[in-house]
Amino acid sequence: MTNVHFSDISQYEDIESINAYYQLVEKEKIVEPKKMLSYLSYKSRDNARTPMQWNKNKNAGFTEAKEPWFQLNPSYLEINATDELENKDSIFYYYQKLIKLRHNSNLIKYGNYTLLDPEDNQVFAYKRQYQGKTLLVISNFTAKDLERDYGQEKGKLVIGNYSNDLGQQIRPYETKVYQFNR
Repeated sequence: MTNVHFSDISQYEDIESINAYYQLVEKEKIVEPKKMLSYLSYKSRDNARTPMQWNKNKNAGFTEAKEPWFQLNPSYLEINATDELENKDSIFYYYQKLIKLRHNSNLIKYGNYTLLDPEDNQVFAYKRQYQGKTLLVISNFTAKDLERDYGQEKGKLVIGNYSNDLGQQIRPYETKVYQFNR
């Protein structure tokens, strides 16, 4: 599920969000209504409190009531549990693989952590080292294709969120993990 972006303060339930809106927009008049809603779309807890998106049915399959207790995220038509389970390349199955990898790898659990290139604000890359093995994790947090050389060609790709590996090229929002044995 993704965060919902409400278009009106009346759609919020969170008292902190509502109070902040009235304080900054209506009382002090230091933030424009649209701007405040954009802030709330990232900071309010209500954005992640919408009903579970089970399927494409009425109310996202969450309830048979006339209306759910809280507004639905309209993304339920594209993002829902039923569709995720039907797609073997879905985020659901990717997370299953990540969890299995974590449970089965002492390198992930116990390895020393070393951040690579802390000044890079586009790519988050680090290594974990344990008992003669090294794990390299590279994540692109942008919508752009990027190039980085961390020596990944010398390792074996363990997991990635794209179906193929392009080496030094890191696609938008791509994460890939390599293992090296000494």
